[in-house]
Amino acid sequence: MTSSQKPQQMKINITIPEESFICIEPIIDGHQALTIINTSLKQFEHKEAFAWNLAIFMDFEDAEENGMPKGDGMERIQLFCEKLEKQFNEALGKPNALFVFRETYNGLTHITWRIHDSDIAEEVLVQTIESQNYQPSLGKLGARPNDNSEG
Repeated sequence: MTSSQKPQQMKINITIPEESFICIEPIIDGHQALTIINTSLKQFEHKEAFAWNLAIFMDFEDAEENGMPKGDGMERIQLFCEKLEKQFNEALGKPNALFVFRETYNGLTHITWRIHDSDIAEEVLVQTIESQNYQPSLGKLGARPNDNSEG
């Protein structure tokens, strides 16, 4: 295939919306939860450019009786999320991850981003897990199977 026959990549200009958050406190499986949602993505028009969802789960061992992190645990989780998102974006040199939500309950934090380049995000996540560069005192970090039976 000559260079004139290669498929053209479509380039579009995308304005990433300024993040806007809502905090809710639902009950999940009988446990109090804290959920932070980025509401600015509701009207985001270029979802196809960030077609991948990346969800990570962090089990933390040091939890209050109600299942929430002890002491400064919530702050440390927030800092971890910000650091990881920064690494996703720096690895690509432009926005690669859009924060969707974070939910903490029953000794677990679930974090989801919309991702542009899934290969780069996977590399960053694998390096983070292998290096244990995520404050292991927060707990265990890793992937879990998708509960969606449709794939």
